[in-house]
Amino acid sequence: MTLFLACVLSQHPVVEAPAAQPTAVSDWKSWLSTPGPVVVESWVSANWEAQLGSLLDLSDPAASGEQNRPVKIGLPVHVLRHPTAGDLGGDTGVPTSMRDGPGPVRGLIGTALGTLEIVETVEEGMARRGVTPAAVFLTHAHFDHVLGLGAFGPALPVRTGPGELRQGGGVALLMAPTTRAALDGRAPVQEWSRASAIPLGPVQAIDYAGDGSVYAIFSPGHTPGSMAYLARTADGPVLLVGDTSHTIFGWEHGVPPGNFTADHDGNLESLRALRALADGVPGMKVWVGHEMDGVGTGTNSP
Repeated sequence: MTLFLACVLSQHPVVEAPAAQPTAVSDWKSWLSTPGPVVVESWVSANWEAQLGSLLDLSDPAASGEQNRPVKIGLPVHVLRHPTAGDLGGDTGVPTSMRDGPGPVRGLIGTALGTLEIVETVEEGMARRGVTPAAVFLTHAHFDHVLGLGAFGPALPVRTGPGELRQGGGVALLMAPTTRAALDGRAPVQEWSRASAIPLGPVQAIDYAGDGSVYAIFSPGHTPGSMAYLARTADGPVLLVGDTSHTIFGWEHGVPPGNFTADHDGNLESLRALRALADGVPGMKVWVGHEMDGVGTGTNSP
């Protein structure tokens, strides 16, 4: 048992996330097309260089002609500003502590981050926008999505998908020291429970505040507990797909991510479900994991 526990991404304690009573939705397309109260603010915290083969499954026929090569990507921060539930951080960018030191970076990840260029740390971005975070929503717990957790108070709720911290495998072991450092000293992580999920068209989702304005969507594949998030805003719905699709190309061509993905078939299934969700609501704005442009059927850039 001890050996098994040592081979997971993190042994940090987890608890089931509390769930609100969901708003009943009879016609999901009309409901999501109805303007909502949430404001979404997003910024690039840092630019980074990664291999295309880690961002895109180059063996997929739809990626034919694409060659593995270094590409520039962004590490984003998204904030969902809810009028009563407060400001909800979506992933965490990079912290100010990485400007002059390693921050939470541990092990071989430090070498991988050699090309990182900080643009606006999560602390700077929140201060400039007057953000007072009430919770952090992680799309998943890979190191590049948890680096900025130290910018949030240790008692602040952090939510992930089920089983996310207990994932194993080579990728998880590579990232484990940094993920564990980012979580060190925090309250137990809260896992979204499928028992509280409701159908939202082609996906299963949690109605976070119980008013149908913010949804946490189960999207396993890239990691076991990968999540997407959807917010109803005055300008229409905004969908954060996380690393279910790293790239605009992957989203538009239905190609899942590459080398860092745990379950390619599961990732493809989740990607197709999220595409069906977006296709069902004209004008939905979509953020992919690491390219900061709005994409999706009939969308405009946020």
